[in-house]
Amino acid sequence: MENPSRRRVLVAGLAGTALSLIGGRAASAGTTPPNEEPEPTEPPARPTANDVELLGSAQSFELTARDLYLAALEAGADDQMIGFMHEQHQAYADILAAILGTKAPGTRDDGLYDELERSFAVADVGAVAEAGSDLESSAVATYIEMLRQLEGIDGAKTVASILVVEARSSTVLTHLAGATDLDALFADDAEPLAVSRPTGG
Repeated sequence: MENPSRRRVLVAGLAGTALSLIGGRAASAGTTPPNEEPEPTEPPARPTANDVELLGSAQSFELTARDLYLAALEAGADDQMIGFMHEQHQAYADILAAILGTKAPGTRDDGLYDELERSFAVADVGAVAEAGSDLESSAVATYIEMLRQLEGIDGAKTVASILVVEARSSTVLTHLAGATDLDALFADDAEPLAVSRPTGG
């Protein structure tokens, strides 16, 4: 399945995006021989060991994004939307921590932060909004890939809900950066981020 654009995520919404990705994975898991009843397979609710690693990476990303928006605020990019984005990513990190419990890393991805800090640590609200739009778009692409791999329902539903809001946030930030045409607001060719889970977090 191809990567949905930001436009498709917004149109499909949470249910459509989650069901298409999770359902597609389940359908491709195997085939049932003719004249045989398929064995019922219930996906687990709680995160599996594989899910813990993926969700840990997601929490590290959310903490990284939180700190990037904080760097913008501290540099003088005083805008309500920038403050909201900072708080939103903290809230998502907290939600993921609740799912992971003691296995939550609780720390940002320093490599990703160092790579992007220069684009955020400026007083120009438009420049921060542009950098933020790119970050949110990449987050959507990253979480779509993650949904293809998550096995537990709790983690998949959480990631799906986060990615839909971050797709909307990207569109708002694109508008804040000065874009007005629909292609700029909704077109999205972002690539997934190489987010790593810190060790010893």
